[in-house]
Order: sequence, then C-alpha cells, then structure tokens
Amino acid sequence: MIKFFRKIRYDLMEKNKTGKYLKYAIGEIVLVVIGILIALSINNWNEKQKNKSKENQILTSLLTELISQKQQLGKQIKGDTITYLANDSLMVLSGSMNFNSIPTVDFSDLLYRIGVRTSFNPQSGTVEALLSSGELDLIRNEALKIQLAGLKGRLDDYGEEDITIENFLEDQLNPYLRQKIPLYDQTDVDMTYKDSRKGNFLISNEQISSLLSDLYFNNLLGYGRYRYRVRAHEGRDLLAYYSNLAKLVKNELEKSD
Repeated sequence: MIKFFRKIRYDLMEKNKTGKYLKYAIGEIVLVVIGILIALSINNWNEKQKNKSKENQILTSLLTELISQKQQLGKQIKGDTITYLANDSLMVLSGSMNFNSIPTVDFSDLLYRIGVRTSFNPQSGTVEALLSSGELDLIRNEALKIQLAGLKGRLDDYGEEDITIENFLEDQLNPYLRQKIPLYDQTDVDMTYKDSRKGNFLISNEQISSLLSDLYFNNLLGYGRYRYRVRAHEGRDLLAYYSNLAKLVKNELEKSD
C-alpha cells in the first residue's frame, strides 16, 4: 500500500501537481502512523495477556502457600493453648496444697507440656519473591498488594514472641527443671500435640510437693502462662490476617476464570 502511494507521489511530482502530491504524501504518513498504532496495540494486548497469565500463576502459588501456612499456624495456636492450660493446671494444683493426691503420670505430662519448645517457621517463598523481585506490581488488586506488603511485619512481630518464649524456656524454665527432677527419660519429643501423653519423667510425690511449694517455680508458671496466652492471641490475629489474604487471592482467581 505504501509503495502504491509512493508511486502516485512520484507521478504527481513529475506532472507538477503539487496539491495532489501533498494530499497523497499526507495519506501515506497517516497510513504509517495507523500501522504503528495497530502494532503498538497488538503488542500492548500481548503484554497484558502475558502479565495476566503471570499474575494467575503467582496467585495460584500464593494461595497454596497461604493455606499451608494457615494449617501450620493453626497447629501452633492449638499447641500454645495446650501449654497455657498446662501452666494454669499446675498453678491450680499448687494452690490446692494437697500434693500427695496428684497422680505422678498426670503431673509428668503437665511438666512435659510446659517445657516443650515450638515455633512457627512459615515457608514464604512466593511472598518473598514478590517483594524482592518487583513482581508485586503484576497484582492488580490494590487491597491485596497492601495486605501482602504488610505480611512480613506481622510475621516479624509474631517471631519476636517466639524468641521471647524460646529464651524463657532455654534460660529459665528448663534449667530449673533439670536441677529439680530427672529428665533423662524424656525421649519422645513429638511436636504434633496429639492427645496421647508425652511426659514420662521419673518423679516422686515428694518431688512434686517440692516443686509446687517453690515460689520460684510458681513464678515461672505464671510467666509461662502469660507468654503462651499472648502468643496464642497474636497467633489468632495472624490467622485472621492469613484468612483475609487467602480470601482476596481466591476472589482474584475466580475473576480470571
């Protein structure tokens, strides 16, 4: 088409028809511009389709990751609740002053539960890749982008409570228990929080009485109860954050179907 217009221009120029020459020259320019605009539109459409496909891949991976993390966190919250209740039960026993009536197996199980160390270590590969690579901009939902950007801060806050509890167990509670009772039979360290009993310490009623009447031990119980209650509360807040994120991601995926 452009060659056709060019031939006409040459003929008009040779015949000295300047007006018509200018019209055909302008027509040729318009055709070139239209061609460029069409090419750009096609290229932009292709780019948008590629970005949309990439966004769907990211959202699919993200949803899988969030569901997995919710399940892990749910187990952690359950474990923290069990540990909180174990601390609370020991404090109730301490207040009863009837130490000889306490079954040693039950007491051993409670001691196990207050001394087990657990932590929430989510695998956040998709979120971390989004934040570090700049691909977060591929996600078109602004509310979802804001929530994803805020997740790291939430995890950092929760992680600080993890560190606080770990330090409490390693520096205070467990060293104290090692001085007071034999722990060498505690071989089964199962973190799944099944209902089966895990404590198997060789402990006597005299040792139970000594522990429960010790002010320092009771202070440790009170602090442990508080810390696990705080972490369980923060865990539920984080779980709600995860649930909202997962809902936003799922809604975006449903829109693209």
